[in-house]
Amino acid sequence: MRLPLWLTLMCASMVILWGAYRIKLGLRSAEAEAAAREKKGIYGMPRRTHLLIGVVYLLLGGGLIAISQGWMNGVLAP
Repeated sequence: MRLPLWLTLMCASMVILWGAYRIKLGLRSAEAEAAAREKKGIYGMPRRTHLLIGVVYLLLGGGLIAISQGWMNGVLAP
């Protein structure tokens, strides 16, 4: 059974949007970071960590799009 193409592309777009948001959090100012550390949780993480995780999410979203378009077809299913 195959997943519909629209479903995989929707998931990929949500992953890419989340990665872009994490990169936006990584590019915040020092004042905003100091205020966010008081909140704890996901916002209290260092800026570099947000950047790294954002890039990983962008790569994962790109991989989902590539697989849904059939780029890895011969590698995954012989």
